[in-house]
Amino acid sequence: MKKIIMTTLLCSFNFYYSQCWKNYEVRGFHTATVKMDGTIWLWGLNTFGELGNGNNTNLYIPSKTGVENNWTYINAAENHTVAIKADGTLWAWGSNYSYQLADGTNVNKNIPIQIGTDNNWKSISVLNQSTHALKTNGELWGWGVNNGGILGDGTTTLKQMPIRIGTDSDWKQTGISVFHSVGLKNNGTLWTWGGNSNGELGDGTTVGKVIPTQLGTDSNWKTISVGGSGFTLALKTDGTLWAWGKNLNYQLGDGTNVNKYVPTQIGNASDWVEIAAGAVHSVALKSDGTIWTWGWNALGQLGTGNITDLYVPTKMGTANDWESIRAGGHSCVARKTDGTLWIWGMNNYGQVGDNTTIDKKIPTYISCSFLSVNDINDEKNISIYPNPANNEINIKGLDRATDFAIYFIDGKLVRKEIYQPGKAINISELVPGTYILKLKDKNIKFLKK
Repeated sequence: MKKIIMTTLLCSFNFYYSQCWKNYEVRGFHTATVKMDGTIWLWGLNTFGELGNGNNTNLYIPSKTGVENNWTYINAAENHTVAIKADGTLWAWGSNYSYQLADGTNVNKNIPIQIGTDNNWKSISVLNQSTHALKTNGELWGWGVNNGGILGDGTTTLKQMPIRIGTDSDWKQTGISVFHSVGLKNNGTLWTWGGNSNGELGDGTTVGKVIPTQLGTDSNWKTISVGGSGFTLALKTDGTLWAWGKNLNYQLGDGTNVNKYVPTQIGNASDWVEIAAGAVHSVALKSDGTIWTWGWNALGQLGTGNITDLYVPTKMGTANDWESIRAGGHSCVARKTDGTLWIWGMNNYGQVGDNTTIDKKIPTYISCSFLSVNDINDEKNISIYPNPANNEINIKGLDRATDFAIYFIDGKLVRKEIYQPGKAINISELVPGTYILKLKDKNIKFLKK
């Protein structure tokens, strides 16, 4: 049975997606987002309850989780999700077999549960079964798996509950991989700890560290991003790009596949503004709004339209209106200056959100234009019937020819033509699903879901 959603607009169609997405992460097999209205939307694999909607059914388009609208920050690991609310409380859900949900148990949760009672959490860095989180007072906390000392508490012991890492209270940013961790302080200094067999700590040795240890003496580091396979990307305040660690798949971008044991400048450009490290690929944003990618590309995660690996940063496409980027596992997600969201790369569990499980080799638009539409019914005489419908629908109360279009629920255009009064609209060719029928007339203001 088909369900048709009617929406007739007086204002511009772009109104519904402009600046829709506030915070977003794609990691492993699912995607997690916060919308501007404070709601959270997740899609992809849900085997462990990582979508937080109370069940374990995979979802292939953006789907709202819960009814609360006070979320501000979200981050995704391979099989679990961690988020922060506007009141500063910390919440987690999904896989918990390594105590990564920090509730003292190893039982999976398929709805958000609060972690402790503190209400001053600021940001989260999470990968697989390990998590770092920063508080608003600059404290660093960690929990979960602690292989090689990646939590930084001086041990290699798993932590079932959040513990404070050291006594410093000037942390600005952290990043964590399966093998190592990197932290940035407010004074621009860089700190590393954990395993170091591939130069992950950037100190020129292969000796691991179980507590944060300053890397060099430079104090002009601006931002960091840690790759899942054991490498790090970092930007300096002068706009230069640096990388170190594992480089088997050319993820460092220096033209080789040789590990680097100290921070190594990548190219000569000084206009880099944002970086994102995936599992074995990298993506970066320049000040001119262009995206550059490099590394492993077997799943299309470089967004170039093919599966050819790239050894150095290479511009992706011709668009120059990109605003921000994220990378996780073998996928990428980016937002443009108009607020639209685009995803590409691995899509085996629907993590791209385009209602397929086909990998995407170029950025794919993910609409939120219709996902949370509320009724506006100034034209009481207009109605649609039947709804749901099988083969055709009728519009009652509209007596003039009007532009209309049918969209899938994610905003993709299916049909567009002129509606003729009194004539049924044939929908027999549409596959079962939820659709939107849009009427456009300067004299009408009618929006119904």
